[in-house]
Parts: sequence; C-alpha cells; structure tokens
Amino acid sequence: MFIKAVQSTAILAAYVVYTWSRIFLPVVIVEVMQEFSLDVALAGLLTTLNGLGQGALSLFAGHITDRMGYIRGLTLGMLITAAANLVISIGVTPVEVFIAAISSGVGISFWTAASYPLMTKVLEGRLSLSSGLIVSAFGLGAFTAPTVAAYILHAYNGWRYPFIFLAVSTVILIPVLLELLRGLKTRPSRGEAGLSKTIYFGLFRFIPSIVGLAFMQFAYLALYVAYLRLAHGFDPQAAAFAVSPYGLGILLGGVLGSYLSMRVRGVVLVLITSMLAMSHMLFIFNTVPSLLSASLTSLLLGVVLGGIMFQTLMVETQLSVPSNLLASATGFFYTVLSFASTLPGYILGIMVGYLGWQTAGTIFYIITGALTSSGALIANIVKQQKMH
Repeated sequence: MFIKAVQSTAILAAYVVYTWSRIFLPVVIVEVMQEFSLDVALAGLLTTLNGLGQGALSLFAGHITDRMGYIRGLTLGMLITAAANLVISIGVTPVEVFIAAISSGVGISFWTAASYPLMTKVLEGRLSLSSGLIVSAFGLGAFTAPTVAAYILHAYNGWRYPFIFLAVSTVILIPVLLELLRGLKTRPSRGEAGLSKTIYFGLFRFIPSIVGLAFMQFAYLALYVAYLRLAHGFDPQAAAFAVSPYGLGILLGGVLGSYLSMRVRGVVLVLITSMLAMSHMLFIFNTVPSLLSASLTSLLLGVVLGGIMFQTLMVETQLSVPSNLLASATGFFYTVLSFASTLPGYILGIMVGYLGWQTAGTIFYIITGALTSSGALIANIVKQQKMH
C-alpha cells in the first residue's frame, strides 16, 4: 500500500508540472505581447497553440502508448515538453515561440495519454478514482501556476525564467519516476485489438460536448488575465491572484466529479455545469469585477468546467472502450479537446477587437453554452438508440 501511495504521488506531482506547462504562458502573456508587439487576437492564439500540437498527436500518442508501455510514453512526453519550454525561454522571434508552443503540445499529448492509464494501473483498475486524482492534480497545478509564474517573473524580472524553471523541473522528475515505477507492468499483452470502427462510433457521440467544454474553458484560460488587466486595470499580481482559484475549483471539482459521476447520469451533469458556467460568465462580462468577484468566478468555473464536466466526459469516454485501450480513449478525448482549444482565444480576441469585451464575451458564452448543452443531449440520444 505504501509503495502504491508513493507511486501515485509521483505521477500526480509530474501532472502538476504538466499543468504548469499549460498555464504559465497565459499568466505572462501581457509581457510576451509587449516584447513581440502582438495584438489580442494573436496573443489569444499563442496561449492555446499547444492545443494544435496536442490535437494532432493525441490519438496517435494514445495508440503508441498502449503498445510501447505507459512509462515509456510518459517519459517521451516529458522530454519533448521540457525541450519545448527551453526553446520558449530562449526564443528571440515570435515564430520561434509559436513553434515551441506547438511542440509543447506534442509532448503533452504523450504525457496525458500515459498518465491516466498509468494511474489506473497503479490503483489496480479503479477508473473513476484514478481519473478523479489526475483531474485534482491538474487543479492543484492550475491553482498554484499563476502564483508560481508571477513570483518567478517578478523575482528575476523576466518572463522567460518561468519556462527555464519548467524545463529543469521536468528533467529532474524523469529519473525519479523511472526509479519509483520500476517493475510495474504497464505494457498490454501482444495481439490486442486497436480501436475498431464500432468503438470509434461510440466515441464520436462525445465530440459536441467536448468541443463545447474546450471553447468555454480555454477562452477563459487564454484571455481572462488579459481581460482583467486591459479592460479593468488590474495589476499583474491582482490578475494572477484572481485566476488562481480556478485551480482550486478543479481540485474540488475533480473529487466531487468522481463522486457524482457514479451516482448521476453524465448528460445531467453536463447540462447543469454548462448552464452554470455560461450564466456566471455572462455575469462577469456584464459587471465591473472586483478582486473578490473575479476570484469567485474562477473558483466556480474550476469546479463546474475543469472539475465536474471534465471528469464526467473523461470517464464516459473511457468507459466506452475495452480496458486495454484506455490510452487510446484518452488520446481520442484530448485530440478533440486540443483541436477545439486552439481557436477559442483567437475567436474571442477577434470578437473583442470588433465588439468590445462586454458584447463579445456575452455572445461568445451564450453560443458555447448552447453548444455544450445540445452536445450532451445528442450524445444521450445516440446512446439510447444504440441500446435499442
């Protein structure tokens, strides 16, 4: 039991660092905008561009990880991500930073595809618990990322230093994980089937809801700090503090989602959480946020979007495939999520340029809330037809 606890803790610690790799860039995006003279639309694109690399490779990464072994897949993902963060830290042109952001997505595609089934293996097949812990680790990382990034930014007076920290931390973790997980059998036996057309069809029904989740979540992650700083004059520390509760919300939502997903139908959870997220974003875009209201917004969105809805859709996706294809199912989930996460920041940024923050935010979240809710209903209809 002690060994499994140590192994689980190591995997979760690595996933916290993975989360930092996803969130550090949005925290320092204003400094990046100033150095490279980027407008809001390009800044929004940059903060979600690693989703392009992750989307392009996640399904392939899951397929490969199911065959090469979860530990090898995790190691490969961490190495690529560390290299990408190093390039971001030394890049001298916008092109280099944009390419490195895409490359980071390639690394995290293997990282995520391996982490979920590896945790399930350590916990002896407890799928809901494993997913809940991983989601909660993401929440812890999201909660601490703004503070850590902002501290390094101001302590060393440069936006590049947080990415040096990420690269070094990732490289240090690799041998620690290899030692702790040594002897754990994580490679499926030979001859097991891959994703068939029938399995793919079962997964396709989740696409609309996953896309809706991505648009609602990653538009927030891409531009919320910029919104608070540019539209309402928040200073960097206050904006970082306001977004930090999002991670705490995910931490709580991951645990709550793990509990609810075993007791409440997935379609009901998705409908409720999408409506809650939409209504709260409409509130924040149509009022003058204080530090308290901005922080509470982040907390609630973390619980309902990054926690409960994410947990619910991930578990539903994994339950749709045989147990030996968990990495492939995870890869499918992140393929859809990552491709969909590439454009929300850019689209919202363009809308802001034409309509202003208030009108753009209102229209954007009404549309995405409707997309997520209708997607859940479509998935439920397809499931019922398949059962009959």
